[in-house]
Amino acid sequence: MKWAPNPYVLAERLSGKLLAAGEAARADKLDDFLQEAFLSRGKKKTVTEAFAVFQQIAELFERPVAFGRALATARPIYQAAGYTTEQVIPALLDLLPIVGGPSADDSFADAGQLTDAGQLIVQKAMYLDPVQGALEDCYLISAMIALAWAVPQQLAARLTAAGFAPPADRSFQWPFHDHRGGQRQAKVSGRLMTRDGGLRYARSRSPQESWPALVEKAYVMNARASGTADELTALDYSVINRSSTPGRACQSLIGGRARGELLNSRRGAGIFHPGGRLETPDGVMTKPVMAWTKEDIGVKDKKIWERTGLWPNHAYAVLGVMDSGHIILRNPHGRATERRRGYAEGPWQIHSSSVELNVDGVFALSRDLFYAHFKNISWVDLD
Repeated sequence: MKWAPNPYVLAERLSGKLLAAGEAARADKLDDFLQEAFLSRGKKKTVTEAFAVFQQIAELFERPVAFGRALATARPIYQAAGYTTEQVIPALLDLLPIVGGPSADDSFADAGQLTDAGQLIVQKAMYLDPVQGALEDCYLISAMIALAWAVPQQLAARLTAAGFAPPADRSFQWPFHDHRGGQRQAKVSGRLMTRDGGLRYARSRSPQESWPALVEKAYVMNARASGTADELTALDYSVINRSSTPGRACQSLIGGRARGELLNSRRGAGIFHPGGRLETPDGVMTKPVMAWTKEDIGVKDKKIWERTGLWPNHAYAVLGVMDSGHIILRNPHGRATERRRGYAEGPWQIHSSSVELNVDGVFALSRDLFYAHFKNISWVDLD
């Protein structure tokens, strides 16, 4: 089993803390917490080093197992790495494919419960809505953000056509596009996985909106390899963790043709050009654009978080380019860390409107830092 966990989720769980979005009391200390979590809480290990431990654990199992057996089997590995059972339990709960059974493990193996989604608010669907949950699908969430930013009317039209109108019809249907131009309809119920009172997977910054979670659920249904069950399970969701790239995910959601460049190539080095193929003369992306970081961030240089706040092998939506050359990004985690050297101060003025920086996952990174730490950029041509 090849496995690479979401670094943000892993860091949260290893530190034994949960961040509640919108809690003002924690907002001031969020940056310090993330830096601590990135270094694996006092162990001074990078998240990448922690990955290796949990990948060893995941590779022990060829099929889902009860939590008790997983914990006992993995004990020599995590103890040798210096982790306690208390640290490993919350990590295993989220990062191993666990199946419950009629045993004492039920309280641990519970992946959540299905709850009816609320009203889908299409008119207010916007780029700040999508927030990544306990899945490694930053590629999909960044694609949603990029669509809501660059082509909001097309996204709104798709959401309207999805037909989710409770209580009359509690189903949601989305047409997925393949690279040959074909379509496949994926229909799901309006029931979403919750845990501890909140959505377990994709969610919206606004609690009244359900569209990111419903689009993600339809994506899971479309990616499902087999089976005819009416409802998805936590194991079904696990199939999308490594199943795509931002460009392909975006193309599957909206159609068109996925494009991309390596940022260290000649074409990639000049990808941002006012009035060019990606942006207006004012620097606003005219197409859904996503970029993702290099895999080895934090391996050779453990101070990478202090300098950039960037996660390794993580996709971000690209919103635009400032006159100063700073690249404006949104992190699917939906949280922005404190402004660092190389970050721009906000707001970003666009004609009569503006975009706040260093809030809700939006920040502006210097061009030098962007090209030093990002590997690929992708977009979708919708013409």
